[in-house]
Amino acid sequence: MDPIGTLIPWIATYGVVALVGATFLERLIPFLPSYVLLVMIGMGAAEGYFYLPAALALATAGSVLGCLLVYAAGTAMGENRSRNLLERLARLVGVSSARFLRWLERFRANEHSFALGAQMIPTIRLISPGISGLLRTNFWPFLGATTLGAGLWNATFIGAGYAAASGADDMNASLLAIKTLVALVVVEGALVIVWRVGVIRRVARKKNNKEKAPENRQSGDLLPFFRAWLTDPLRIAAVSPSSNSLAELITSEITIDSSPVIELGAGTGAFTRALIKRGVPEDGLILVESDIEFSRLLGRRFPGAQILSMDAARLGHIEMNLLCPAGAAVSGLPLLSMPPKEVIAILEAIFDRLHPHGAFYQFTYSLRCPIARPILDRLGLKAVRIGGTLVNLPPASVYRITRRAPRVTRSAKR
Repeated sequence: MDPIGTLIPWIATYGVVALVGATFLERLIPFLPSYVLLVMIGMGAAEGYFYLPAALALATAGSVLGCLLVYAAGTAMGENRSRNLLERLARLVGVSSARFLRWLERFRANEHSFALGAQMIPTIRLISPGISGLLRTNFWPFLGATTLGAGLWNATFIGAGYAAASGADDMNASLLAIKTLVALVVVEGALVIVWRVGVIRRVARKKNNKEKAPENRQSGDLLPFFRAWLTDPLRIAAVSPSSNSLAELITSEITIDSSPVIELGAGTGAFTRALIKRGVPEDGLILVESDIEFSRLLGRRFPGAQILSMDAARLGHIEMNLLCPAGAAVSGLPLLSMPPKEVIAILEAIFDRLHPHGAFYQFTYSLRCPIARPILDRLGLKAVRIGGTLVNLPPASVYRITRRAPRVTRSAKR
């Protein structure tokens, strides 16, 4: 008996409408668990009912449309009403108001990674778009993160169904769905165990206040980088810490005479170490880092540096302890993924603190300058590519951003 297998030809009969409609309704009325539905679609693709890439794209489209409807329902409530509703629900399950507010702050700081990661968690993936809507998450970043998360979830189970059906002449779809469910429970259980072990180890480390000597090797950057990436991959916007090759390139034009130097998004200190090797003293460094764990790590590694644990977009609202204008600024920020207003705010704050002939150095994984031409024109800046490195993962380029020379008019010449 194979009740699920009998549904495959029926879905194939209605084609696009059935694929999009089924995955859309699964988001609203989970009459059929998604892993069963998606495995079934994958098996249908293996048997020739669907074209695999098209099936994945259409299933993801249906999932995203369902998410958007749930998001819109959340957004339709007033902001105060939605917050009060969430707080009441939190109290019903035993969460205090203070803890709820802490959770709300964490969500605000990591709303895009929440939208992405929640799509990979059973049950949570159904209600998370509504939570994002209630808390007024920015729409376009939410849409991008949700599409990526839904696509990964769908690809996992559609791929499992396709692989299983391709490797067996007589595969029972219902049996495969049961096996998939068992595998899912096992994986979830393993992840919970890993998480709990991590929590226990962190508590044990806090009880033991013995500080280890600061690590100065690049291998020591991997663990804090990976933890930060898991917390907010969209903010980190990289797959590994910056390499020594990139650090040498981005600091290649900086000398001791450039001091003081501002570094944005200092992370684990890869560029900071390179700046010190170039002769810039620790007390001539201003390190700006929004991640708390990275900031603490920088404080241990570079105790003489001035460390500002804050969002670089807010630099224009604070005073830096600068005895003279900075000679250079180095940036590890993912400017390409930032809204134009934030990029403008960062550049204005930096060039207000730079020497007239100072330079701002920015790396990018893109093939073009990470600062759009309209922004450069608006701020009177110019960008020059100073080099690239293939050794970095992924390969990267570095641009020097400086002020444009003022134009001399004919009347001025006279």
